Amino acid sequence: DEKLFKSNNNIRNGFITCLVILLAFVLGFSVAALVINSKVEVKTKLEKEITYKNDENIVFVGDSLCDGYDVEESFKGRHVVNSGISGNKTTDILADMEQRIYRYNPSTVFLLIGTNDFCDDELTKEDTVLNIGKIIDEIKENRPYAEINVISLLPVNKTDDEKISASMVANRNNKEIKEVNRGVKVLCEEKKVTFVDMFSLLVDEEGNMKIDYTTEGLHLTDDGYAVITKELIKYLEEDKK
Repeated sequence: DEKLFKSNNNIRNGFITCLVILLAFVLGFSVAALVINSKVEVKTKLEKEITYKNDENIVFVGDSLCDGYDVEESFKGRHVVNSGISGNKTTDILADMEQRIYRYNPSTVFLLIGTNDFCDDELTKEDTVLNIGKIIDEIKENRPYAEINVISLLPVNKTDDEKISASMVANRNNKEIKEVNRGVKVLCEEKKVTFVDMFSLLVDEEGNMKIDYTTEGLHLTDDGYAVITKELIKYLEEDKK
């Protein structure tokens, strides 16, 4: 009986020893796997951060004023994308950030949006400013290395000049456009992004968009876009410093 007891005890001890060794092996393997996965995740994250920071992908996003801008011709030698869609409002951009901005992995974003909000009775001037702020916040969260440049709403021309279309200009007016721009400027300062005052560069002495810069009071001529290009190049050069 004593021999049998010792034998059973030895078997049990041997089993426990094997079990401990097996558990130690499994635990060690799991820890090693976690460390490796952690290193891979860190490496992947760093690679993505480097990609975001170093690749030049300049994205212009906005409405018809953006859509009609020949950015490839204006910024030759640079990787530029025009993501403007005619008729867009601030709400349209917010509803489609992935397709309009994120998928291009931008290093620089130029946002030109807001004038069509004046044609939506449900959107106030305050809504326009708030929505631009939301666009900025979402870009910062999803593409943290992107330089964000918010272009001011552009002026309109509501004079009696024969080339002006009152129906195209509609209920937009420069007094309220300037109010929105003031709000957007303060917003940009708070969120530490660049505000580009294009309004001041396009108006005449009477405060209307210069007649040579507009096709019908709202949209731009080639001369108008040339003024914009000359100004925006300065910001791209600053990004490279």
